[in-house]
Amino acid sequence: MSQVTSLEFSGAQSDSAPSDSGPTYRRIRGASRLFGWLFTALLWAVSALAAAMALAMLFYTGPHLQVTSTHFELTEHETLLRGAIIVGTLPFATKLAYALAALVRTAPAIMIFWHLRALFRLYGQGVVFSQQNGLHIQKVGLWLVAAALTPFICHLLLSVSGVEIDHAWFHFEQVQAFVLGGLVFVIAQVMQAGREIEEDRSQFV
Repeated sequence: MSQVTSLEFSGAQSDSAPSDSGPTYRRIRGASRLFGWLFTALLWAVSALAAAMALAMLFYTGPHLQVTSTHFELTEHETLLRGAIIVGTLPFATKLAYALAALVRTAPAIMIFWHLRALFRLYGQGVVFSQQNGLHIQKVGLWLVAAALTPFICHLLLSVSGVEIDHAWFHFEQVQAFVLGGLVFVIAQVMQAGREIEEDRSQFV
């Protein structure tokens, strides 16, 4: 059953179809377009920031990008921080490994913004209960779970390769992201089940 339930705003409508004169539907579509633009801007901003950070790790040799045993530091000072190493002085293999790790750790955020943009674009078009909506919400949940797991995965890979420097990979925010991702995924599954139930009922009307 591939029936798509959407908000129809133009053309001939039945008595039960929502009207384009309804202020609630106009507000939903207007707000959704704004969020669609917002998530588009965030998508490009995070992508550009991730690319800039990866390139800086690879090619920047100045003293402003440093790494300690717990974190990377972008500082305005030219003096070496306590216990820090200038990233530009690291072997190229180490810099390449960390550049790739930075991209991997940023990928979930990029994909979350990608699916949120697509979801709110559908809302802006009046499509609210289609299978596409549910799939985008499910993928947001899955990428939240991925965001919680990627720091640990990168830490393991860097440790195995012998280039791990930043050992403070675990933060409580990762637990929050994991739990939230699971909740979002289950809610999307419930919405999908509800849509299928309504489609089955419509077959008997």
